[in-house]
Amino acid sequence: MTMAGRARGPLASMAGCLVVAACSTPGDSVAHREQVAALKEGAAAQVGDEIVSVAQVRELSKAAGIAPEEARSRLVYDALMAAGARAEGYDRRDDVVGQRRAVLARALIDQMKRETNALPISDEEVAKHTQMHWLDMDRPVGRRTVHAVVMPKQSDQPAEWTKADEVAARIAEAVRGEKDAVQFKKKAEAVDAAGMKVVVQDLPPVTEDGRVVDLTQRPPPGQPPSTFDPAFVKAVFALGSVGDQSRPSRSSFGTHVILLVGIQEALRLDLEKRRETLAEEIRATRMRERLEGLLSSLRAQTPPVVERNAEAMLLLVSDEPSGAAGRGP
Repeated sequence: MTMAGRARGPLASMAGCLVVAACSTPGDSVAHREQVAALKEGAAAQVGDEIVSVAQVRELSKAAGIAPEEARSRLVYDALMAAGARAEGYDRRDDVVGQRRAVLARALIDQMKRETNALPISDEEVAKHTQMHWLDMDRPVGRRTVHAVVMPKQSDQPAEWTKADEVAARIAEAVRGEKDAVQFKKKAEAVDAAGMKVVVQDLPPVTEDGRVVDLTQRPPPGQPPSTFDPAFVKAVFALGSVGDQSRPSRSSFGTHVILLVGIQEALRLDLEKRRETLAEEIRATRMRERLEGLLSSLRAQTPPVVERNAEAMLLLVSDEPSGAAGRGP
Protein backbone atom coordinates (compact mmCIF):
# COMPACT_ATOMS: atom_id res chain seq x y z
CA MET A 1 0.00 0.00 0.00
CA THR A 2 1.37 3.41 -0.91
CA MET A 3 1.59 6.30 1.54
CA ALA A 4 -1.29 7.97 -0.31
CA GLY A 5 -3.43 4.97 0.51
CA ARG A 6 -2.52 5.22 4.21
CA ALA A 7 -3.06 8.99 4.64
CA ARG A 8 -6.29 10.50 5.86
CA GLY A 9 -8.02 13.91 5.56
CA PRO A 10 -7.35 16.84 3.22
CA LEU A 11 -3.60 16.16 3.20
CA ALA A 12 -4.08 12.58 1.99
CA SER A 13 -3.85 13.41 -1.70
CA MET A 14 -0.47 15.03 -1.12
CA ALA A 15 1.24 12.13 0.51
CA GLY A 16 2.70 10.68 -2.67
CA CYS A 17 1.73 13.40 -5.07
CA LEU A 18 4.70 15.42 -6.19
CA VAL A 19 8.20 15.24 -7.43
CA VAL A 20 8.35 18.89 -8.58
CA ALA A 21 5.42 21.07 -7.44
CA ALA A 22 1.59 20.27 -7.09
CA CYS A 23 -0.67 17.87 -8.97
CA SER A 24 -1.33 19.39 -12.40
CA THR A 25 -4.77 20.33 -13.63
CA PRO A 26 -6.06 20.90 -17.18
CA GLY A 27 -4.90 24.24 -18.49
CA ASP A 28 -1.68 24.33 -16.45
CA SER A 29 1.35 25.33 -18.46
CA VAL A 30 4.08 22.76 -18.96
CA ALA A 31 6.28 24.80 -16.62
CA HIS A 32 3.79 24.37 -13.79
CA ARG A 33 3.00 20.70 -14.21
CA GLU A 34 4.35 18.32 -11.65
CA GLN A 35 5.22 14.67 -11.72
CA VAL A 36 3.43 12.27 -9.42
CA ALA A 37 5.36 9.61 -7.53
CA ALA A 38 5.33 7.66 -4.29
CA LEU A 39 7.59 9.58 -1.88
CA LYS A 40 8.92 8.54 1.49
CA GLU A 41 6.55 8.61 4.42
CA GLY A 42 5.82 12.10 5.71
CA ALA A 43 6.70 13.82 2.41
CA ALA A 44 4.14 15.93 0.56
CA ALA A 45 6.51 16.93 -2.25
CA GLN A 46 10.16 16.81 -3.25
CA VAL A 47 12.23 19.36 -5.14
CA GLY A 48 15.57 17.83 -6.00
CA ASP A 49 16.95 16.58 -2.71
CA GLU A 50 14.76 18.88 -0.63
CA ILE A 51 11.64 17.42 1.03
CA VAL A 52 8.46 19.41 1.64
CA SER A 53 6.91 17.54 4.55
CA VAL A 54 3.25 17.02 5.31
CA ALA A 55 3.93 18.66 8.69
CA GLN A 56 5.24 21.81 6.95
CA VAL A 57 2.13 21.90 4.75
CA ARG A 58 -0.14 21.48 7.75
CA GLU A 59 1.64 24.22 9.70
CA LEU A 60 1.49 26.74 6.86
CA SER A 61 -2.13 25.87 6.06
CA LYS A 62 -3.10 26.50 9.67
CA ALA A 63 -1.00 29.66 10.13
CA ALA A 64 -2.05 31.31 6.84
CA GLY A 65 -5.64 30.06 6.83
CA ILE A 66 -5.31 28.57 3.35
CA ALA A 67 -6.16 25.21 1.80
CA PRO A 68 -3.52 22.47 2.12
CA GLU A 69 -3.07 22.41 -1.68
CA GLU A 70 -2.27 26.12 -1.69
CA ALA A 71 0.09 25.72 1.25
CA ARG A 72 1.91 22.90 -0.54
CA SER A 73 2.23 24.97 -3.71
CA ARG A 74 3.73 27.88 -1.78
CA LEU A 75 6.25 25.63 -0.09
CA VAL A 76 7.21 24.04 -3.40
CA TYR A 77 7.61 27.49 -4.92
CA ASP A 78 9.94 28.47 -2.06
CA ALA A 79 11.93 25.26 -2.53
CA LEU A 80 12.31 25.91 -6.25
CA MET A 81 13.41 29.51 -5.72
CA ALA A 82 15.80 28.44 -2.95
CA ALA A 83 17.36 25.93 -5.32
CA GLY A 84 17.83 28.71 -7.84
CA ALA A 85 19.37 30.96 -5.18
CA ARG A 86 21.83 28.27 -4.15
CA ALA A 87 22.79 27.75 -7.78
CA GLU A 88 23.65 31.45 -7.96
CA GLY A 89 25.67 31.33 -4.71
CA TYR A 90 23.17 33.34 -2.64
CA ASP A 91 23.52 30.93 0.26
CA ARG A 92 27.12 32.14 0.68
CA ARG A 93 26.31 35.86 0.74
CA ASP A 94 27.00 37.59 4.06
CA ASP A 95 23.49 39.02 4.37
CA VAL A 96 21.85 35.65 3.67
CA VAL A 97 24.17 33.86 6.12
CA GLY A 98 23.26 36.46 8.77
CA GLN A 99 19.54 36.09 8.07
CA ARG A 100 19.81 32.30 8.27
CA ARG A 101 21.51 32.57 11.68
CA ALA A 102 18.74 34.89 12.87
CA VAL A 103 16.02 32.52 11.65
CA LEU A 104 17.63 29.57 13.44
CA ALA A 105 18.02 31.57 16.64
CA ARG A 106 14.39 32.71 16.46
CA ALA A 107 13.21 29.14 15.86
CA LEU A 108 15.07 27.92 18.96
CA ILE A 109 13.74 30.76 21.10
CA ASP A 110 10.17 30.20 19.89
CA GLN A 111 10.38 26.50 20.72
CA MET A 112 11.78 27.27 24.17
CA LYS A 113 8.92 29.70 24.73
CA ARG A 114 6.32 27.12 23.72
CA GLU A 115 7.83 24.54 26.06
CA THR A 116 8.11 27.05 28.90
CA ASN A 117 4.53 28.29 28.54
CA ALA A 118 3.17 24.73 28.45
CA LEU A 119 4.33 24.05 32.02
CA PRO A 120 1.78 24.67 34.80
CA ILE A 121 2.47 27.56 37.17
CA SER A 122 3.45 26.17 40.56
CA ASP A 123 2.47 27.46 43.99
CA GLU A 124 6.15 28.11 44.67
CA GLU A 125 6.43 30.40 41.65
CA VAL A 126 3.30 32.27 42.73
CA ALA A 127 4.74 32.72 46.23
CA LYS A 128 8.06 33.99 44.89
CA HIS A 129 6.45 36.58 42.63
CA THR A 130 3.88 37.57 45.26
CA GLN A 131 6.78 38.75 47.40
CA MET A 132 7.70 41.22 44.66
CA HIS A 133 4.14 42.60 44.59
CA TRP A 134 3.20 42.18 48.24
CA LEU A 135 1.77 45.71 48.50
CA ASP A 136 -0.98 44.81 46.03
CA MET A 137 -1.40 41.10 46.70
CA ASP A 138 -0.40 40.13 50.22
CA ARG A 139 -0.40 43.28 52.34
CA PRO A 140 -0.74 43.00 56.14
CA VAL A 141 -2.45 45.56 58.33
CA GLY A 142 -0.47 48.78 58.66
CA ARG A 143 -0.45 51.30 61.51
CA ARG A 144 0.10 55.00 60.86
CA THR A 145 1.61 57.14 63.60
CA VAL A 146 2.91 60.53 64.64
CA HIS A 147 5.83 60.53 67.02
CA ALA A 148 8.27 62.72 68.87
CA VAL A 149 11.73 61.20 69.27
CA VAL A 150 14.46 62.60 71.49
CA MET A 151 17.87 61.61 70.12
CA PRO A 152 20.95 61.24 72.32
CA LYS A 153 23.98 63.11 71.01
CA GLN A 154 26.17 60.07 71.67
CA SER A 155 24.29 56.80 71.64
CA ASP A 156 27.07 54.98 73.46
CA GLN A 157 26.83 57.28 76.49
CA PRO A 158 24.30 56.18 79.16
CA ALA A 159 24.04 59.76 80.45
CA GLU A 160 22.83 60.93 77.07
CA TRP A 161 20.09 58.30 77.10
CA THR A 162 19.04 59.46 80.56
CA LYS A 163 18.67 63.03 79.26
CA ALA A 164 16.69 61.78 76.28
CA ASP A 165 14.35 59.85 78.59
CA GLU A 166 13.80 62.96 80.73
CA VAL A 167 12.88 65.17 77.76
CA ALA A 168 10.62 62.42 76.36
CA ALA A 169 8.85 62.18 79.72
CA ARG A 170 8.11 65.93 79.62
CA ILE A 171 6.78 65.58 76.05
CA ALA A 172 4.55 62.68 77.14
CA GLU A 173 3.16 64.82 79.94
CA ALA A 174 2.53 67.77 77.56
CA VAL A 175 0.61 65.66 75.01
CA ARG A 176 -1.24 63.45 77.49
CA GLY A 177 -4.78 62.70 76.26
CA GLU A 178 -4.27 64.50 72.91
CA LYS A 179 -5.78 62.49 70.07
CA ASP A 180 -5.46 65.03 67.24
CA ALA A 181 -2.23 64.61 65.25
CA VAL A 182 -1.77 68.31 64.51
CA GLN A 183 -2.21 69.34 68.15
CA PHE A 184 0.02 66.46 69.30
CA LYS A 185 2.84 67.81 67.11
CA LYS A 186 2.36 71.43 68.26
CA LYS A 187 2.40 70.46 71.93
CA ALA A 188 5.44 68.19 71.50
CA GLU A 189 7.40 70.89 69.65
CA ALA A 190 6.63 73.41 72.39
CA VAL A 191 8.45 71.38 75.07
CA ASP A 192 11.93 72.61 76.04
CA ALA A 193 14.39 70.17 74.46
CA ALA A 194 17.15 71.04 76.97
CA GLY A 195 19.74 71.04 74.21
CA MET A 196 18.71 67.61 72.88
CA LYS A 197 17.71 66.97 69.28
CA VAL A 198 13.97 66.36 69.02
CA VAL A 199 12.23 65.26 65.81
CA VAL A 200 8.45 65.45 65.60
CA GLN A 201 6.96 63.94 62.43
CA ASP A 202 4.26 61.96 60.69
CA LEU A 203 5.31 58.44 59.76
CA PRO A 204 4.04 56.15 56.98
CA PRO A 205 2.13 53.00 57.92
CA VAL A 206 4.19 50.09 59.19
CA THR A 207 3.35 46.38 59.42
CA GLU A 208 3.85 44.28 62.53
CA ASP A 209 6.95 42.72 60.97
CA GLY A 210 8.45 46.19 60.44
CA ARG A 211 7.85 46.78 56.72
CA VAL A 212 6.90 50.26 55.59
CA VAL A 213 3.57 49.90 53.79
CA ASP A 214 3.32 53.31 52.12
CA LEU A 215 0.91 53.17 49.15
CA THR A 216 1.81 56.70 48.02
CA GLN A 217 5.57 56.15 47.65
CA ARG A 218 5.94 52.61 46.39
CA PRO A 219 9.33 50.96 45.91
CA PRO A 220 9.89 49.36 42.49
CA PRO A 221 8.63 45.75 42.28
CA GLY A 222 11.19 43.37 43.72
CA GLN A 223 13.07 46.03 45.68
CA PRO A 224 13.21 45.24 49.41
CA PRO A 225 10.86 47.51 51.41
CA SER A 226 12.12 50.01 53.94
CA THR A 227 11.82 48.83 57.53
CA PHE A 228 11.39 50.44 60.94
CA ASP A 229 13.36 49.70 64.08
CA PRO A 230 11.92 46.55 65.75
CA ALA A 231 11.67 48.20 69.18
CA PHE A 232 9.71 51.12 67.70
CA VAL A 233 7.37 48.72 65.84
CA LYS A 234 6.74 46.74 69.02
CA ALA A 235 5.71 49.94 70.80
CA VAL A 236 3.37 50.89 67.91
CA PHE A 237 1.60 47.53 67.93
CA ALA A 238 1.25 47.61 71.72
CA LEU A 239 -1.23 50.48 71.30
CA GLY A 240 -4.84 49.40 71.53
CA SER A 241 -6.73 51.73 69.18
CA VAL A 242 -6.52 54.96 67.19
CA GLY A 243 -5.87 57.90 69.50
CA ASP A 244 -3.84 55.91 72.02
CA GLN A 245 -0.38 57.13 73.03
CA SER A 246 2.68 55.20 74.08
CA ARG A 247 4.74 55.74 77.16
CA PRO A 248 8.29 56.95 76.40
CA SER A 249 10.00 53.97 74.75
CA ARG A 250 13.46 53.50 73.39
CA SER A 251 14.64 52.39 69.95
CA SER A 252 18.10 52.50 68.40
CA PHE A 253 17.34 56.10 67.33
CA GLY A 254 16.22 57.57 70.62
CA THR A 255 13.30 57.76 73.05
CA HIS A 256 9.86 58.01 71.43
CA VAL A 257 6.40 59.20 72.37
CA ILE A 258 3.98 57.77 69.80
CA LEU A 259 0.39 58.61 68.82
CA LEU A 260 -1.55 56.04 66.78
CA VAL A 261 -3.48 58.03 64.15
CA GLY A 262 -4.76 55.45 61.68
CA ILE A 263 -5.15 51.82 60.64
CA GLN A 264 -4.55 50.73 57.05
CA GLU A 265 -6.51 47.59 56.22
CA ALA A 266 -4.88 44.42 54.97
CA LEU A 267 -5.22 43.26 51.34
CA ARG A 268 -4.75 39.56 50.61
CA LEU A 269 -5.64 38.02 47.24
CA ASP A 270 -6.33 34.29 47.18
CA LEU A 271 -3.85 31.91 45.57
CA GLU A 272 -5.71 31.38 42.30
CA LYS A 273 -6.26 35.10 41.75
CA ARG A 274 -2.55 35.70 42.24
CA ARG A 275 -1.71 32.82 39.91
CA GLU A 276 -3.90 34.36 37.20
CA THR A 277 -2.56 37.89 37.70
CA LEU A 278 1.10 36.84 37.80
CA ALA A 279 0.99 34.23 35.02
CA GLU A 280 2.52 36.39 32.28
CA GLU A 281 5.29 37.68 34.53
CA ILE A 282 6.12 34.19 35.80
CA ARG A 283 6.37 32.81 32.26
CA ALA A 284 8.59 35.72 31.23
CA THR A 285 10.86 35.07 34.22
CA ARG A 286 11.06 31.37 33.38
CA MET A 287 11.98 32.18 29.80
CA ARG A 288 14.63 34.69 30.82
CA GLU A 289 16.22 32.27 33.28
CA ARG A 290 16.16 29.42 30.78
CA LEU A 291 17.64 31.61 28.05
CA GLU A 292 20.39 32.87 30.36
CA GLY A 293 21.21 29.28 31.30
CA LEU A 294 21.35 28.19 27.67
CA LEU A 295 23.55 31.13 26.68
CA SER A 296 25.92 30.39 29.55
CA SER A 297 26.16 26.75 28.46
CA LEU A 298 26.64 27.65 24.79
CA ARG A 299 29.34 30.20 25.62
CA ALA A 300 31.18 27.54 27.62
CA GLN A 301 30.92 25.01 24.79
CA THR A 302 31.72 27.44 21.98
CA PRO A 303 33.37 30.58 23.39
CA PRO A 304 32.83 33.58 21.09
CA VAL A 305 36.08 35.19 19.93
CA VAL A 306 36.10 38.82 18.78
CA GLU A 307 38.74 40.36 16.54
CA ARG A 308 41.00 42.55 18.69
CA ASN A 309 40.68 45.42 16.19
CA ALA A 310 36.92 44.91 15.76
CA GLU A 311 35.95 48.39 16.93
CA ALA A 312 38.26 50.10 14.43
CA MET A 313 37.06 47.81 11.65
CA LEU A 314 33.42 48.52 12.46
CA LEU A 315 34.11 52.26 12.36
CA LEU A 316 35.52 51.86 8.87
CA VAL A 317 32.46 49.87 7.80
CA SER A 318 30.09 52.51 9.20
CA ASP A 319 31.89 55.20 7.19
CA GLU A 320 31.64 53.22 3.96
CA PRO A 321 29.08 54.63 1.48
CA SER A 322 25.82 52.70 1.32
CA GLY A 323 25.95 49.96 -1.33
CA ALA A 324 29.75 50.06 -1.58
CA ALA A 325 30.16 46.54 -0.20
CA GLY A 326 30.61 44.00 -2.95
CA ARG A 327 30.96 46.66 -5.67
CA GLY A 328 33.42 45.83 -8.43
CA PRO A 329 36.18 48.12 -9.73
